[in-house]
Amino acid sequence: MNENNDNEILNVDNVSFSYFKGLKKLEVLKNVSFRLKKGEMVALVGPSGSGKSTLLNLIGLLEELKTGKIFLNNKLINPTAIDDRNNIRLNEIGFVFQFHRLLHEFTAIENVAIPQMLTGLNKELSMKRADELLKMMDLNNRMNNKPGQLSGGEQQRVAIARSLSNAPRLLLADEPTGNLDPKTAMEVINHLRLIVNETKLTCLIVTHNIEIASLMDRVLKLQFGTIVE
Repeated sequence: MNENNDNEILNVDNVSFSYFKGLKKLEVLKNVSFRLKKGEMVALVGPSGSGKSTLLNLIGLLEELKTGKIFLNNKLINPTAIDDRNNIRLNEIGFVFQFHRLLHEFTAIENVAIPQMLTGLNKELSMKRADELLKMMDLNNRMNNKPGQLSGGEQQRVAIARSLSNAPRLLLADEPTGNLDPKTAMEVINHLRLIVNETKLTCLIVTHNIEIASLMDRVLKLQFGTIVE
């Protein structure tokens, strides 16, 4: 049973995940449990193939949870209705991936504004919010550039701004600096840290970068399908 805790954003409770390869059952996650508090930046580390991305996909409702429970802001999530899942992803969870996935035909500020317009916010307010987020990411002079005119680090900072455009409670980042050189990777993480400090956003970041993991508030290690903190 989930205890009500106003400071708790995420509660992953005994989550397991498996699939069949032919007749063989492969267990990816085994009774994974952990909690994240408001404003925490937590690294999720572990060897390739250990299930880190699968765990993020389950939390982000990109995979269907069949065993265990996940609470977001003290509410049980994993609705079966596609519209409900889409609404939670759009309004309460932000995603950043290794590849920025920006829309190349739109400018940086338009890329950040579009998710807001999808929720019904008018263009003027969406652009204003996008402007504020890009300034927080130190992209004042790059707002009207298209992705192809931006560096890799700038593209990823736009992707982070986009992920925050609908003021999510939780940010899930899967190797967000994996394609960046070490110096640029640290710049991106430092910008993210500034936003977290200002907004009290909660972040769960999958990374293989030990230096980045060491900057987080906590490190969770996924090993043999279970969490070792």
